[in-house]
Amino acid sequence: EAGKEGEPLVIGRARVSARTATEAGVSAVLQWRTSASGSRIAAMSFRSPGAHALRLGVLVDSLPASAQLRTYVQGQRASGVETSGGQVLQLLQRNRDAGDHSDAGRIWWTPDTEGDEQTLEIELPAGTPTDGVRIALPRVMHAFVEPGRLFREGRKAIGGSGRCNIDATCRDELPTQRDAVAAYAFVDRDGWDWANCTGTLVNDKANSRIPYFLSAGHCVYDQTRASSITFYWFFRSPRCNAGERSP
Repeated sequence: EAGKEGEPLVIGRARVSARTATEAGVSAVLQWRTSASGSRIAAMSFRSPGAHALRLGVLVDSLPASAQLRTYVQGQRASGVETSGGQVLQLLQRNRDAGDHSDAGRIWWTPDTEGDEQTLEIELPAGTPTDGVRIALPRVMHAFVEPGRLFREGRKAIGGSGRCNIDATCRDELPTQRDAVAAYAFVDRDGWDWANCTGTLVNDKANSRIPYFLSAGHCVYDQTRASSITFYWFFRSPRCNAGERSP
């Protein structure tokens, strides 16, 4: 929904998952099985009817760094996204280092998947105790517009900007600058809103090649919000002045 002037576009809101809101609830849902290699695997599936996309908010108390977490849509496991337990722990540590010790700072938000269902699968290496997984999943983020597609649902269409704005697809002499621009989605308002903004990669004077990303201060202004960002690159029209987004 379109926010007030100077506010990010809200594309979704969190729904409470009462059954998995506690560690005990998650433990009751997870059914561990042993794979042919000896690893232990369990999964949970969540559905929010009518959603264009989903993200799951995983509240982490304990998680083995060696764990592998996969997010996918049922029937599409091979195309799912894998995140290591170590990556999750590192991300949440950044939130703590920045001073956020709240529950919102302890939530890892899964990558988004299209549609109204997402499965979270956890795999532990052989010999790793399952009781080291102590997590809750209190919220499911429900997108009511498609993430990454700005200017929809009441916003201007691509190409509907002012006369001073030029379609970047028409400027082949600026491919680097054009490719540096991205739309992005993040979790806002202490884990209750799914919001959308834009920004661009920038270099520093030392040419360090560190991928700094420049955006508006009213969008992401703390580490916890930054930790939830998903980027959508190449957000542009397929041809000069087409007035539509590339697939």
